[in-house]
Parts: sequence; structure tokens; C-alpha cells
Amino acid sequence: MSKTIKLYENSSYISKFNATVTDCIKVEEDDRFHGIYTYKAVLDKTAFYPEGGGQPSDRGSITLIHRSASTHNPALKNITVSAVNETNGIIYHYISAPFSAGDSVECKIDWDFRFMLMQHHTGEHIVSGLINRHFGFNNVGFHMGENYVTVDIDGKLTQEDLDFIEISANNTVQKNLGVKIDCPVPEELDVLNYRSKKQIDGDIRIVSVPGADICACCGTHVKTTGEVGVIKFISSQNYKGGTRIYMLCGKRALQDYNHKNKILYDISAQLSTKPENAHDAVSQLKSDRDRLKFENSTLMDRIFELRAAAIDASLEKIIIFEDDLLPSDLLKFSSHLTKNRQNIVFLFSGCDEKGYKYLISSSSHNIRPVAENFNEIFSAKGGGKGNCIQGTVKALKSDIMEYLEPYNFEVSADI
Repeated sequence: MSKTIKLYENSSYISKFNATVTDCIKVEEDDRFHGIYTYKAVLDKTAFYPEGGGQPSDRGSITLIHRSASTHNPALKNITVSAVNETNGIIYHYISAPFSAGDSVECKIDWDFRFMLMQHHTGEHIVSGLINRHFGFNNVGFHMGENYVTVDIDGKLTQEDLDFIEISANNTVQKNLGVKIDCPVPEELDVLNYRSKKQIDGDIRIVSVPGADICACCGTHVKTTGEVGVIKFISSQNYKGGTRIYMLCGKRALQDYNHKNKILYDISAQLSTKPENAHDAVSQLKSDRDRLKFENSTLMDRIFELRAAAIDASLEKIIIFEDDLLPSDLLKFSSHLTKNRQNIVFLFSGCDEKGYKYLISSSSHNIRPVAENFNEIFSAKGGGKGNCIQGTVKALKSDIMEYLEPYNFEVSADI
């Protein structure tokens, strides 16, 4: 089978083209798209970019415009193409309905999606090239995801470094420089200092952004840096000894800004403050919350102490069910119930419908066998050390009480 002619290599701006189907193959079970698409069509030429190099494949549609002599297919219109890949120079378009070899088809690229990818790919080149020029680090990973683009750099960049690169990248965008794409002859490549992430066989396609980057790349790009729109770093993190940058470009960067700006204004309205004062207001709110949590914890501890004092200290077994206590509350309550007492305490918090958090404790006995028996009887999950076992159990209160109340626990005093 002849290799597919790649129209996108000559122009990233082709959004509509006619082609001839050379083959249409049923998707095999070992194909990663099996179960999603039924067929994969091969065209003599295509502007659909196949997944690769960190860039997702194009999306679009294929419509039958002329049947071949051998086809028996009905009219096929706007058959969706959402996955495209390449194997040994042949590009496969994954579809749900079959064409026949010899069919003439009209193909349309989802231009909004394609242009978004072009913006991000060129933006990534600008960022990676500037990092390489100013810091000597390399791009070792690049992925365009649904929510953001990630760029993995093999060196650590400080926030100051990232701010510098972001400003420099946007300066490059604002200059509206031409993005040059060509395939230099071997003699020219020998003297050309360009970035390349992997070994490339055959002709090498070079994408150049003046003053920012020269890189081997097979992806789709905008004609001028101004078309990138804006480059915005969303966040960054240390990653495998280097730096992972999360970024957005163009329309998606604007959408992200609008979304977060709305959140900021909503927060400021709820706090009755100006957006520029929202950070201080949230910090004060957090401080107030932490203070109230401490005061509440102190009060709860006092309540547990008083409740424990009201319970007969001579009881060998105490069983208490509560509606809504945190695991930390269970610990506080149990510490008062077992202090200076020769008993075993069973605390439960929750309800029959959702289940219970439980705590079994004692300051005078080894309660591990007791907890193990309880877990086995009720298929509960829990564990701990020494004289305190915590976990969860999905059972009815009546069943738990029926088991615990009459049971005579034979426990060792050796904790």
C-alpha cells in the first residue's frame, strides 16, 4: 500500500479537501480503538493530522461524493472522524461506517479544534526554545490534554525563572513574527543548531521562530506568532528531577481567565469585599475558622469529660452510639471513658443506612482479640495499635447491640 500524501505538512490551514479512498479495513480486536470505531479508512492524501509528538489527532468528517464501480454502500454523509493515526507512513481514519476503495470523498477538518492545537503547539515551541536558550534545559515531554498543555523540562526552574520565560514568550507573540517551516538539505542541517526530541529518519522538517526556537517537528503550526494570541502558565511542579509546566494559549487561555475571573468575583461578592481584597478576606476567614475549630475541639473535649464522669465507673463494658462524631472525637471520648477504669469501651458514630465508624479501646486490657472477633463477625474493616482499634462497619445497630450486650469478653490484662 502506498504511503499517504500528507497535505498538512505543506499547509496547516487546509480545512477542506477531496480525496480517494484506497482502502477501508475492519478494526481488529488488538487495535486500541477496537470497540470505539468499526472501520479505518485510508485515503490517497489527507489533511487530517495523526496523533503523535504530543499532539492529538485532528477531528472532522468524511462525506461520499462519488461511488466507485464496486461499492454497494448507501449515501455516506458527514461520517465522524475523531481518531487518526499513522503506521509506516500510512494514515488511518477511524470511522463507524465503511467506504469502498475507489470512492471519492469530501473531507472537512474541525477547524476550531485544529487551530487551537496549532496555537498550543507553536506556543510550546516558543516556551521550550526560550528555556533552552536562556537556561540550557531541554523539553523531554509534551502533551496536549483536554484541560491544559504540559511541558516537561529536564531542569529545575524557579518561579522567577518561569515568570521571565512567560513574559519573554508573550513578547515573542506580540512581535507577530513569521513562523518558518521548511525541510533543509543535509548540508544545511549539518550546520544548523536545532532542537530535536528524538532520532528522525528521512527528511527533517524544521520549524523556526526568530529569536526563540529552531526545532525539528512534524506538527501543525500557525503562520505568525501573533496568532498564538497569548501564552499563560497555569501552574508548575517538580517532576522527575525537572519541572513540569502547565500552560494554555489563545482562546483556551482566555476561557480559563474568564472562568477563574468569574470565580474570583463570586467569592468577593460572598465575602462582601472587592476582588483585589479577596485574598486577605479568605486568609482572615481561614484564621477565624482555625480559631473556632480549636475552641470547638476544647468544648467537645470538656463535654466528653463530663459525659464520661456521669457514667458508672464500675461498668466493665460501655457501648455508645452517636450520630455524627469525627474519628478524633471518638478518640477524645474514649480517653475519658477508659481513664483510670477497668473496662472496655465500644464507640460507634453513624447510622444504619450509611454504616458506622467504630472505636474499641481499653486502658487495662488487650482488646485486640475482641476487635478481631468483632471484625470477623460483621466483616468490618479496622486496625490499630495497643489499646485502641478503629475502623468502619456496615451493619444494623440492633445486630451490633445483640452481639455486644450479652457477650462476656474474656480478655487478658496484658496490654
